[in-house]
Amino acid sequence: MKKSKLLRAAVFLILLILAFQAVQSPFRNPSDDGWAAMKGFHRERPGSLDAVYIGGSDVHAFWETPLGWADRGIAVWSFSFNSLPTGAVPYLIKEALKTQPDALYIISLNCMKNYKTTPAGIHSITDYMPPSLNKWALIRGLSEQAGYSLWEQLEYFFPIIRYHSRWSELESWEFTHEIPNVKAGLLYSVYNEITKNQSSVYQITEDESSLPEEYEALLAEILALCDQNNLRVLFVTVPQAIGDPSARGRLNTMERMVREHGYPCLDYLAAIEELGIQPETDFYNTWHTNVHGSLKYIAALESYLVENYGFTDKRGQPGWESWDEAAVNFTDVIGPWSLPFERAHAARDYGLAAPKLSKPAVDGSAISLSWAPTEEADGYEVYRKCAEEELGYWLLLAELGAGADQYTDTGLNAGQEYTYTVVPITVVPIRRVSGEKLYGCFSYSGVSAKVN
Repeated sequence: MKKSKLLRAAVFLILLILAFQAVQSPFRNPSDDGWAAMKGFHRERPGSLDAVYIGGSDVHAFWETPLGWADRGIAVWSFSFNSLPTGAVPYLIKEALKTQPDALYIISLNCMKNYKTTPAGIHSITDYMPPSLNKWALIRGLSEQAGYSLWEQLEYFFPIIRYHSRWSELESWEFTHEIPNVKAGLLYSVYNEITKNQSSVYQITEDESSLPEEYEALLAEILALCDQNNLRVLFVTVPQAIGDPSARGRLNTMERMVREHGYPCLDYLAAIEELGIQPETDFYNTWHTNVHGSLKYIAALESYLVENYGFTDKRGQPGWESWDEAAVNFTDVIGPWSLPFERAHAARDYGLAAPKLSKPAVDGSAISLSWAPTEEADGYEVYRKCAEEELGYWLLLAELGAGADQYTDTGLNAGQEYTYTVVPITVVPIRRVSGEKLYGCFSYSGVSAKVN
């Protein structure tokens, strides 16, 4: 009888814990990207991913999972979280190994330049992480690293402790646990619409800085974990405008240590010219590219992965329908902020300066544009976007000759605002028969006018 009571008590306790976990789910960190990265990852078929790309926002600001699929049909998951604590990397590798043991593991070194743990960083990972020994070990490990007491750790095991007062800000998706299918694609519009000049900060150097003991120990732990699991692994650094020479030097040191250990490391940190990323125009802030820089990085990395790891194009194949859908959905996200030739990774000539656009002139249902011609341009393409048409995409209006310096757009709707940008082009002779367009620089924001 006593055993029966103990058994019933144990079952009741388990059910109570499960119910408590379910009830508290809306109280977790209100983060679309955290939900998409962790929950979305665990929804993927075991053994299906080509690669798992681990890091912080330095991953998902540069690499957009649905665009890698849209371009090459490769399934490279952005398993990345904002404010990622450096010490979380080994735990994320272990989490990914549960379902994707044969994937290529791409590991960002950029997330390791600052050895810092914050409550937000822990919550960004653990709030949507399924219960497991690995999750509990992660919470304990990061909490001990940060010096949190046992009482302070409880909020990571039970997020309701931190978010119990969020009733006024809860959204419906937090109860239904449904978000748009974009496969962990970044949904922050600011990354698409903001440009900040980083030319005074960005620097390239091969100098190294000594690693603090905790950095060296963590890197050694990650390398040992890769060895123990016989992982296919690729380390990466991405372009960032790192003003602190010691932080930049630490990344150089870690790159060398990785290579000496026998693993490949892509140094995109110093390959800004190769990528075509412009410090003046392609950054959202010091640490992250905007959509224009992201598209250039994606073009380079996906080409490297296909050429060196043999990833095959799975677009349109049975079982990958959700990935095809995600690619379409995410194009809708970035369509208003990027031009079609950027998304197609067309050839560029950054020596072609952006035409300087004058203020548009409105005359009835027409808007007239004018600009100062760009030297050496063989012609121009005129683009327009409007919130009320084609999902607000940039649309090609006209292709003009070398002497063009104005264009009039007619038949426009009263009360609507239209935005325009003009792109210079050159044509490179190919076999003396045809030519390839090279697109120059252009105003990302363009100029706007409203029809009365």
